[in-house]
Amino acid sequence: MDDNPDLAEPNHQLQNLPNTNIVLVLGILSILCIVRVFVGSEEFWVGSILVGTEHIALGGVICGIISLVLARKGRKMYKVSLTSYSLQSFQKLRMGRVCSIIGLTIGGLFLLFIMIYLILYKYSN
Repeated sequence: MDDNPDLAEPNHQLQNLPNTNIVLVLGILSILCIVRVFVGSEEFWVGSILVGTEHIALGGVICGIISLVLARKGRKMYKVSLTSYSLQSFQKLRMGRVCSIIGLTIGGLFLLFIMIYLILYKYSN
């Protein structure tokens, strides 16, 4: 019988990082909101280009911001305790963070374009 604790198998199971799935879903939603802006139907583009698209883009930006905040908290938790959390959950957190950055960047640029368009349009009339 070997009582050496170094040779014993650990019964410790790695945990998932909290909010990993939420970060991933919100990151994907931020991209999907932006895709919806650019791949709308003809009625959507013609009838309400300044009524509908900025709201959808704003929703994508909001999802991206929330996802980035949650991802930051998760990354801090992972860095503090590397051995407590699974690598798979950290990778999902990173994927959600990347999706959020993409959606936030494109959505922010689109909202900036709309603001510039409104300013120029308003001053020209």
